[in-house]
Amino acid sequence: MFSGELSLLRKYQDHLHERVYKYLEMLRNANWDEMTDGRMELYDGDYMNIETGMTKPVEECRWEAHRRHLDIQYVVTGAEDVEWAPLLLGKVEEDRPDDDVYFYAAESLAAGATIHHQAGRFSIFTPEDLHRPLLAPQGPASIRKAVVKVSLKNLHK
Repeated sequence: MFSGELSLLRKYQDHLHERVYKYLEMLRNANWDEMTDGRMELYDGDYMNIETGMTKPVEECRWEAHRRHLDIQYVVTGAEDVEWAPLLLGKVEEDRPDDDVYFYAAESLAAGATIHHQAGRFSIFTPEDLHRPLLAPQGPASIRKAVVKVSLKNLHK
């Protein structure tokens, strides 16, 4: 897991894969007022989901992980908390391999860290990272976020 502020992106350049860095630049430079919610195809099977919704109480949020993609989660407007834990602690509760999402039993986990995302903040979650997004930091509230799905095969070219 890696988390940071897009305003400090240049400081992270040497620590990120070139493709990941380019997607973060794309997020930083996007005109979000002109972008509609939904799925946007990017390059070589990578894509971005833009979603507007509500944060939720912790009991309504699920731990998840992915095996074929890494997630770049970015908050456009609003705020959320995201909990993180190492995958090795998780027990799969539901799997959707066609969608590359695996949900984990909450009772088998405790957060290793809680990340506060506000507009301009991003986090990168690898297949070794369990994460529970959309937690309401101060009660349910509106949020708009983008999630870039980067195929792991594209990181090994």
